[in-house]
Amino acid sequence: EGKFLNVNPALATILGYNNVDDVAKSVHSIAAQIYVRPEERAIFKNRLDHEGQVSGFETQMYKKDGTKIWVVENARAVIGDDGYLQYYEGSLWDVTERRLGEQALEEAKLAAEMSARTKTEFLANMSHELRTPLNAIIGFSEIIKDEIMGPLQVKAYKDYAFDIYESGNNLLKIICNVPKLPKSEAGNRPLNEGPVRMSRAVAAC
Repeated sequence: EGKFLNVNPALATILGYNNVDDVAKSVHSIAAQIYVRPEERAIFKNRLDHEGQVSGFETQMYKKDGTKIWVVENARAVIGDDGYLQYYEGSLWDVTERRLGEQALEEAKLAAEMSARTKTEFLANMSHELRTPLNAIIGFSEIIKDEIMGPLQVKAYKDYAFDIYESGNNLLKIICNVPKLPKSEAGNRPLNEGPVRMSRAVAAC
């Protein structure tokens, strides 16, 4: 009928009541006064009536001062000798701290995902914006080093143009790899193993 017939001091403490008598006098409807969502009380009761017992039912309850807490309930239906339901008996424990920890962890995860997404978008945009002027640098330095518009009077200029062209291409390779960094951090980039010519690697460095 939605009333407490008997409670122990631990339940009174969990729900923020002064003592056992305070619970009995104050609570006239468990569904309306204790459950944050009365419909969950109905679900819980329905399962008890059909299954005879319920374990690990997680829900929110109000303490006497209106504070919300998360609890886990275990209960069973007690049937009398006449075969009719007499009452429900069970226990509950406060899992608010655990739920708050899970919520904080979820929020931190969402914040991290948002940060990673923002970084990925920034790197992609930055890479694109850098490639545009870099293509001009590489293109014009190639024209100069190959003397397409005519011979250069000073050989050093041709060497400088070659250096600009090589450096530009090396920088372009780095910039093209920048958008792949988030994949590397997430462990989603495959490792390509193979022989390496050390002389070429050292020369590139």
